[in-house]
Amino acid sequence: MVVSQMKRFLKVIFSLIFLCVAGVLFSGCGSNTLIPVAGVDFYEDEVYAVIGDKVNLKHKVYPSNASNNLVSYWSTDENIVSVDKDGVATIKDSGEAYVVVRTIDGGYEDFCKIVTK
Repeated sequence: MVVSQMKRFLKVIFSLIFLCVAGVLFSGCGSNTLIPVAGVDFYEDEVYAVIGDKVNLKHKVYPSNASNNLVSYWSTDENIVSVDKDGVATIKDSGEAYVVVRTIDGGYEDFCKIVTK
């Protein structure tokens, strides 16, 4: 009788230890901690190009582990330069225009001046 009670007691203790360890190991999994965007920067502030060129404009969202690092792009003058959803600018005419990148989270912006000939 004492042996069976001891076995039951040990089963309960080991089960509790297992549950505690599992809880610690998995406490970070699936956490809902959101990391907000703090800014965005183009790698280049100014680009020189000729009509017909396609320029892949690269940017960096800060911090790099932000929960939502999605951005949108647009041009200040679509007659001079257009830009697609991936940041590829197409040079259409001579002049100057800016391409803007804006974060979805927080609305942070940066500008890249495009000068064409």
